[in-house]
Amino acid sequence: MSGAGLPSSPARETAEEGFEENARAHIVPSDPNITAPVIRRHVQRVATPPSLIFYPRADAEAGLAKWRLEVLEDTVVWRRFEGEGPLPDSIVWDWRSNKSDLPRIPMSLGYTLALEDRTGQRVSTERTDIVVEYRSLTQRLEHRVNDTVIESYSLVLFNYDSPTVSPDDEELLRAIAGTLRNVVGATMRVTGYTDSLGLESYNRELAVRRATETARLLRELAPAGTTIIVNPDGGERERFPYDTPEGRSHSRTVIIEVRKPSSESP
Repeated sequence: MSGAGLPSSPARETAEEGFEENARAHIVPSDPNITAPVIRRHVQRVATPPSLIFYPRADAEAGLAKWRLEVLEDTVVWRRFEGEGPLPDSIVWDWRSNKSDLPRIPMSLGYTLALEDRTGQRVSTERTDIVVEYRSLTQRLEHRVNDTVIESYSLVLFNYDSPTVSPDDEELLRAIAGTLRNVVGATMRVTGYTDSLGLESYNRELAVRRATETARLLRELAPAGTTIIVNPDGGERERFPYDTPEGRSHSRTVIIEVRKPSSESP
């Protein structure tokens, strides 16, 4: 650890924000592999719709004393809702179990409603199945070959008032371009952003310069046939809070949106 004066690319100290920008520490690894980009993918299970709504109805001359709605996985209780007195107008279920687990498809879901009136009489409905359709990525691709996979990257950062991509971020661009190996018909759209310091008109111009420089490097790194577009609508937009140095730093970025045919996705 060593002390120094101003950073290599200092902010103008004509405002309080400039002093805040320059009061920072830089971490430089002795081995560049420590900060090498790592791209990870995961498959996410998504339920559509995000919740299921029950609208229970019952008539009891003596008045309801208790009620219980149970969601069953085969014969096991997956989720239980219960209460005393009249039934609620609706019960919203977010697909999770009593332990907050999401269903693992395929599974057989159903529900029953049990009631008890004030005289102690009890009645329950027969199980009603909940029809769930499971569509894996493979099945989806078989049915909709024209789907598009969209990936978004926003890890490239810039120094204050600079459109220059650092060597470390060039490696990140190389990794992003590498995901398009053996992909035909991919499109990359680059949008630039800035912090809140300076004039809005200048920031808009700086944002486009950042996007243009990033696109230039991507054209060198991406496979032949990849379409690379610069979005002229970037500029000063508060993607992160502008009232902290960290927020302003993370706002000096570009967003790279990658669109590729799903049939070509890994």
